[in-house]
Amino acid sequence: MKGCIENELAKRIVIFNVLAIATLLMLLFEGSLFPIIVYLMPLLILVLAIILVMIRKCSLSSF
Repeated sequence: MKGCIENELAKRIVIFNVLAIATLLMLLFEGSLFPIIVYLMPLLILVLAIILVMIRKCSLSSF
């Protein structure tokens, strides 16, 4: 169970890093936000999917 919680925290840290990088990129390229959003959306969706899978595995293994 401890390993699961650590994995969950690690995944959340990854999400925060991705969001921070996304905001930095948006600040750098204020003129062209749309292409950056289009490029980052699949990445964010992938990270969210990984987190959902991890949470499901953790909740299944805890029971």
